[in-house]
Amino acid sequence: MTLTSDCKQCLACNNRSPMFSVLTEQELLVLGEVRYKVHFKPGEVIFKQGASCHNILSIRSGFVKIYLEDESGRYFTVKISSVDELIGKTSIFLDKRHHYSVAALTDVDVCFIDAEAFKKVLFTNKKFGELYANSWGESNIILWNRILSLAHKQMNGKIADILLYLSESVFQNLILENFVTSKLISEMSGVAKDNVVRTLSKFHKEKIIRFLKDEIVILNKERLEEISKKG
Repeated sequence: MTLTSDCKQCLACNNRSPMFSVLTEQELLVLGEVRYKVHFKPGEVIFKQGASCHNILSIRSGFVKIYLEDESGRYFTVKISSVDELIGKTSIFLDKRHHYSVAALTDVDVCFIDAEAFKKVLFTNKKFGELYANSWGESNIILWNRILSLAHKQMNGKIADILLYLSESVFQNLILENFVTSKLISEMSGVAKDNVVRTLSKFHKEKIIRFLKDEIVILNKERLEEISKKG
């Protein structure tokens, strides 16, 4: 973790989230006075489940995973987030505690924005509030679909769902980033790692995907969608 010194005021920043484009100069100044940017290396934990929450996080580059951890230390990765995602939306309005952990999957730059300043701007700018609510709603829809998959689908359907989610919602590409490993898919699907490897190998033999050491490429999206629907 490295505190960066090249972070400009929000008003002068060309890399701020599009959501902030609806803010006035004064509102951007309010946020800019109480923010700082931090660089994280792959594998570094940005914050832990149960820790105090005093900031909204805006991802400026790279990918992170949002995950839950039970008492025995087992992980369940809820989602993968990237640029323009705001993290901490729920925590700042409830008990100011993080109810999940976040870790860097790649090199990541994150802007930390003071929660109280963020709420002040949120409550005074109606358009910004609407965009924030839409973002919150979209995140919830993804979670409901994930829960439905876990509750009702068999192993092949669960893994097909994860591959489609990563392709469509995270990367917008049929080629998945090389940090997508069988271990990560196991954490996301609730399927044991050995079974994930066997299923990916089966998909590879059937030419649905290309599954190599550091590469997963979707070759037949229609077939993957069919597997997902059948569960």
